[in-house]
Amino acid sequence: MAIDGELWDVAVTIARQRVRGREWLKADVEDLASYALTKLQKAAQREEIDNHEGYLSRVIRNRVIDLALKRDAEARHLVIAQDELPIKAVGKGGGASVEVRRGGGPVRGLSLEVIQKEERELMRLFAAAVVAVMPDEWDRAVLADRIYGGSSMTVTDLARRHGKTPNVMANYLGRVLGSDEQPGAVASVKTMIDNLSVRQADAYVRVLLGHVDTLELLSDPFAAALGHLEVAASYSAQHRRDAKLAIARLNWLRGHLPNKRGLPNQILRRLISTACLYVVEQSDANDDRFDRGLADDVAVLTAAFAAVRRHAG
Repeated sequence: MAIDGELWDVAVTIARQRVRGREWLKADVEDLASYALTKLQKAAQREEIDNHEGYLSRVIRNRVIDLALKRDAEARHLVIAQDELPIKAVGKGGGASVEVRRGGGPVRGLSLEVIQKEERELMRLFAAAVVAVMPDEWDRAVLADRIYGGSSMTVTDLARRHGKTPNVMANYLGRVLGSDEQPGAVASVKTMIDNLSVRQADAYVRVLLGHVDTLELLSDPFAAALGHLEVAASYSAQHRRDAKLAIARLNWLRGHLPNKRGLPNQILRRLISTACLYVVEQSDANDDRFDRGLADDVAVLTAAFAAVRRHAG
């Protein structure tokens, strides 16, 4: 069957109704409509569909449910559960052995706090940033499996897949994601995302995802950002004011750049490099050429400033 404009409008209208109250899906209305129309077209080749609108409504409803379940799975996998965290126990002869705790509820650590306090969209962006900000490909692969691997992906499964013992893997996840006793290495990512609006965080994470493998190769990201701000300052008096504040933030970050020792500092350095790249990006959350076009650049640099002040070792 051929898809006409009228059916497209019907699908878009249904999709808008279905995503109402789900801010994290509002940008995907057209994707949902396109998905449902493709399913309708394929189904019509096999059998006659009498009620096109009803079919589209059913497909979109089921798709929204599937996406919501996937997001819930991602949220659960940003939490290290009590029965996954290893503890030290005294063995025979006073020697220390390691065993895995059993029972209990989820640890009220970094990730659960983010999920409870922030919009679901910010949670999704935080999850994506946690994976992308890791400096090593192995780390990114482990965390991607942990977050996006589905509810059936246990710590034991992760350990087997990535060549570690379950205890070593549980310890690693605890160090990265954190627990109620100790903030994880990605605590600075939470601070970064917390200090941005959804629009700014989305643009920032897009920059991060676009430079996952090249952040360590940048020769002088500060110089590039400063050069861009010097040009943008000429656009208007407001641009000059915002550029002056942004340059002050950049100079502070360059003077307080964390050393490379330890994963938390390595993550901070990658967050800062991404902030510099964000400044250079003209069409980010606010196009730099327009009125208050540098306001989001100032916000991103201020968020990086807050992350360094709070988490630099």
